Amino acid sequence: MNPYIPTLRTLINGIAYGFKLATRQEAAHPHNPQAIWQAIWAKFILNMINGGLATGLVNIKVLPFFIAITLIDVFAYPVASHTILNAFNLGKRYTLFITAFLWLGNFRILLLTAIILGSIAVGINNVPILLFPFVIWMIWAMWSVATITIGRGGWVGTGMVILALIIEVVLSLAITSFAAPILTQQ
Repeated sequence: MNPYIPTLRTLINGIAYGFKLATRQEAAHPHNPQAIWQAIWAKFILNMINGGLATGLVNIKVLPFFIAITLIDVFAYPVASHTILNAFNLGKRYTLFITAFLWLGNFRILLLTAIILGSIAVGINNVPILLFPFVIWMIWAMWSVATITIGRGGWVGTGMVILALIIEVVLSLAITSFAAPILTQQ
């Protein structure tokens, strides 16, 4: 078996690790490149499931675009943050930072998807208001993980969170702009 593709146990342990990071029950601990790849694969798998639930993948024409945008989403932040950390001579902190940041992100994906699906199941119409405290918590957790793992103070952590949010907004706009017209075609 490929050591970079996470097993179910790795996924569960990684999500638990993300939860512990988000609640500050555990500090980030050193990882190796294999752990980074497992977190990246986990993000790809969770994004594919999440996107499949959101779109229903009813139109086969959407699948290649969906896979492409998911791959861009999975790799955009790790590549951008690696470039930035190296530019500021913080490359030695990258493995610790990105592994913790990715598992926290994987936990966030699972948490927010569960809240949205649960809200739909029980008929709550005002999901954005329900999500607001969780979004604030996740932004704080991202900042906390970035600040602690990079070890350079709050402004560096703020910059890394802003970078993550910018990438997410740009990708969301791309999905909305390109996938929505395809999904609405009959």
